[in-house]
Amino acid sequence: MRRISRSMKPLRTLGLTSLSAVLLLGCSKAKHDEPAPTTATPVPTPALTPSATSAKPAIDAAPERTDNKIELSITPARAKAPSTAVRCAVEGDPLDGKDQLSLATASDGTLYVSDAVGFRRFRPNLEQGCKLQLDRSFGKDGVLAFPTAKTKAQPLDAERVYLRSGGPQWKLASDGKQGIYAFDYLLGVYRIDHNRAEPICPDVQGVDSVAVVSSGIYFGGAPVRKANLRGKCSVVELKGTRGKTYAIGEQLWHQTNDKTLTALDANGHATEISITSKDSFAPGGFCYASAVTACGDKLCVIDNNCKKIEIYNRDGSFAAELKDNLFDQFPYGLPTGTSAGDAGLWLVATYHEANVYEGAVFLVPASEL
Repeated sequence: MRRISRSMKPLRTLGLTSLSAVLLLGCSKAKHDEPAPTTATPVPTPALTPSATSAKPAIDAAPERTDNKIELSITPARAKAPSTAVRCAVEGDPLDGKDQLSLATASDGTLYVSDAVGFRRFRPNLEQGCKLQLDRSFGKDGVLAFPTAKTKAQPLDAERVYLRSGGPQWKLASDGKQGIYAFDYLLGVYRIDHNRAEPICPDVQGVDSVAVVSSGIYFGGAPVRKANLRGKCSVVELKGTRGKTYAIGEQLWHQTNDKTLTALDANGHATEISITSKDSFAPGGFCYASAVTACGDKLCVIDNNCKKIEIYNRDGSFAAELKDNLFDQFPYGLPTGTSAGDAGLWLVATYHEANVYEGAVFLVPASEL
């Protein structure tokens, strides 16, 4: 029987590690509530530079605000070439990157971000670089508070009891149109794009992901469940499936384990299309898939531990890897990403300096995917 509770997570201290420990960490599963450690010693270097190549059009990085920039980088530089991912100037307060950040996009290009403070809605401006303009009509001065939900009691003799260590961690998902869902493992599912937290399935627990396709809305977890939102929310379990489920266009993908992704049919049953990571460090392999998202007409796996992006065709075949020169400043963690439509791929990375964790939003141009 699969573990249905979230294990306690020991406190971590930042410091030098031995080479053997570093190698072990590279393939270990990332923790839910904090990003994976970097393998290099941070020292100051010049700030980020925009992406540019001779063969592909580049998007210049916008000037960054001094009040939401963390001064952290590594030496020596990973490469002399400019970075592929372009850091965006984010209006408003810095993103709190201590807990796992989350992203979702609406069909009109609006970008929603969740951090430890609340939900924010940004209007991207890509005409001159990459700027994220805070929608101050959203919530209170641009920040919508988390739902004031309380954990529901669970009978100990129930078939499943969902547990976790630590407090709520709200994550985001899009329905591919204008609907944006916020969900927490124990506090249920809400919709937030109407400028308030509307309960959709507030009593459903054990939700690890939300995927919306034309055939319905699916809650990843143990097990995967299909929701019926007509009237009071109800769910139907998909027998034999457990883990996170992602919507890649109209295609459902299921993360069966740390190394395998499987495409599902319209009824939620596994097909013969799958992706398997055999060598974590080779192109086509990944150390830990922290997110899976559409990127153009392909599928992108965001690798939190090895700080790279693996790109696959929708039939499961390997297409490309983005690793070298992806960042000028090597991140502490790479927890998630989401489609930016025709513009490319949104990424959020975390940086750690002393006791400060800050989230940074990047755009990988469509020309690079």
